[in-house]
Amino acid sequence: MKEIFRIENLTKEYIYNKKKRTLAIDNISFTIYNRSTTAIVGESGCGKTTLSLILAGFEEDYNGNVYYDDNNIIKKKKDKDYKKEVQIIFQNPFDCFNPMWNIKDHLIEPVRYHKIVPKNLEIEYIKSIISSCELNDEVLSKRPTQLSGGQLQKLAIARVLSLKPKVIISDEILTALDVSVQSKIIQLLKNLHKTNDFTLIFISHDLNTVRKISDRIIVMKNGAIVEDNDTKSIFTNPKSEYTKTLIDAIPKFDI
Repeated sequence: MKEIFRIENLTKEYIYNKKKRTLAIDNISFTIYNRSTTAIVGESGCGKTTLSLILAGFEEDYNGNVYYDDNNIIKKKKDKDYKKEVQIIFQNPFDCFNPMWNIKDHLIEPVRYHKIVPKNLEIEYIKSIISSCELNDEVLSKRPTQLSGGQLQKLAIARVLSLKPKVIISDEILTALDVSVQSKIIQLLKNLHKTNDFTLIFISHDLNTVRKISDRIIVMKNGAIVEDNDTKSIFTNPKSEYTKTLIDAIPKFDI
């Protein structure tokens, strides 16, 4: 299988002053393959979000190498194609939309900037995208404050999908949503992954959630990778004591 990301000896340290330093990522190496669904899991503060920001090109001050399609992304930091091809969806959908804009403007702006379709086709194009994300085009005339968290998160997915990305990074996108909505978002992502040509990197603190969507799981603790295996092996034969602890913490219900 062709690799799309190759991470080599990646280390990221935040320095607040001479006395306070935080090692967010501690010398990690791994590969992400094209069209795969890879989950990165661990408790809050383990380095997951820092890693997502590096892969998305937002964080450039680190040691080690991150290769995308065999190119070091530090050299591609101003590359318009990279910004289009590697997209990220953030945790809180309410923070990702300008409350003064309607949804149509939010979706058309990136499509127009990257010249995805001719201007006369933009409206029909974004209508087709939001339809694939299980939304009615009536939402286009609304402002973000008129919509629910679940609707906004679907629109956040639609916005990145409209750019025809090669990689979508999902950073804890279920955290702000009700449990019933979470399952719908998971199923939507699974369906979109089947019908669109992108690699999904799904970041979460919840092993039970990633079990439903991922082919492979990378477990992080204190900035380091403690386990990296296919999903079935992680659950049936975990090697790390930390992974076992996370699995044991999954709620079990008597029926």
